[in-house]
Amino acid sequence: MKKILLLFILFSFVYALKPEGFVTDKAGVLSGEAKIYLEKISRELERKTSCELAILTVYDIPERSIEEFAVEIFEKWGIGKKEKDNGILILLAFEKRKVRIEVGYGLEGIINDAKAGDIIREVMIPYFKKGNFSQGLVAGALSIAQIISKEYGITFTVPQGYEGLVKKESGFANFLFLLFLLFFLFGRFWFFPLFFIPSGGWGRDFGGFGGFGGFGGGISGGGGATGSW
Repeated sequence: MKKILLLFILFSFVYALKPEGFVTDKAGVLSGEAKIYLEKISRELERKTSCELAILTVYDIPERSIEEFAVEIFEKWGIGKKEKDNGILILLAFEKRKVRIEVGYGLEGIINDAKAGDIIREVMIPYFKKGNFSQGLVAGALSIAQIISKEYGITFTVPQGYEGLVKKESGFANFLFLLFLLFFLFGRFWFFPLFFIPSGGWGRDFGGFGGFGGFGGGISGGGGATGSW
């Protein structure tokens, strides 16, 4: 019975993780302003280079390493354009205190393992250690977008609004974390999948950006880097 229940939890977890846009914040660690700003970064990068930058946060990853899970998500979502494989994924696992940058085949020459590691350690982790996930993810996404744009020989225009981002984490997000822990600790596993169902349903409008049509069908090269805080 327990084995069947565990399989159901894992299936529900993976199935529920559908992209809500370039940014999917299942852990609830991003402020509303940060989520909109990250969406702007990814859309600007795609518009100028065709590269697709996805950001995903989850509370935890059951029965998987973050590296395995990043590859699974990358290939399930098809991040990057088909045959170009020019996608990149930033994956944050809150409970594991880990972050992963997974790189598509077509971008491995631009964002190699060492460079991905530098972005994690020097740009993102200092913010995460302070509990500031919004700023850390924004800073990491900006670094990636600027590096890729420079390689493509274009100027990446930093979207307006960076200075106005809310630096404090949402009190509502903290409430969700606490609620999740209470249910998890008391064995209410049936409640687990509900935390990965996006509010407002699938395919919603993102701050005036219009509908999200999905990623282009790229695959991961298995390269990248992982860091923890």
